[in-house]
Amino acid sequence: FSLVYFSIGKVAYGYLLVHAEAKKPDSGGRFWVEAMRWLCCVLGLFVLLMTGVLVARFNTFWCGPAAVTLGALLAVYALWGRLHAYEWET
Repeated sequence: FSLVYFSIGKVAYGYLLVHAEAKKPDSGGRFWVEAMRWLCCVLGLFVLLMTGVLVARFNTFWCGPAAVTLGALLAVYALWGRLHAYEWET
């Protein structure tokens, strides 16, 4: 039974994948750039939020896990700089 089921599925979905939709023009470049910039912003906010959680939990900043998150914040800042250094085509 499973051989018949998967054989029919392969034929049906193989057809749908190739012929069901017409090719549309690509407009993802502009949206991709904006999505990457927003992702970097949200990632920075997430790192700051987790730093605050660690500071609140351990009641210290310089001698605990919260100090380690500064490395992650520096990595996010480096990513931000790399994203803005690219010459994106629009």
